[in-house]
Amino acid sequence: MNLRIKLTFFSIVLILLGFSGCRKELSQGNPEDKTIHDIQVSDGFDWKTTRDLQLTLTGNADGIIEVANDEGIAYQKAYLTSGTPLLMKLTVPAWEDQITLKFSGQEVSLVLDSETLSYQFN
Repeated sequence: MNLRIKLTFFSIVLILLGFSGCRKELSQGNPEDKTIHDIQVSDGFDWKTTRDLQLTLTGNADGIIEVANDEGIAYQKAYLTSGTPLLMKLTVPAWEDQITLKFSGQEVSLVLDSETLSYQFN
């Protein structure tokens, strides 16, 4: 065999030996060994992804009221009668911290700091 073939053969053998010596070491406490029952969650953790609100809305005119998020996506629309409170149950994502009320050309942001909220349009 000539020298070039011997060097190529020797190089291939070295590369194969190098790859065969590499292996993945598994650490102890592998996440795949745990089940859902092994998860530690505090007693006060709330698993809900939504929250329920109760809105009481009043106005001095009749018209359609829209309750929307900050991006303008409507959660609910209803007809508001002048002088008559409108009781509205609303479910919003738990991370939502405010809503927008649109009525008769007015646009108001309402902070969601309670489960029961009220607003009066003038």
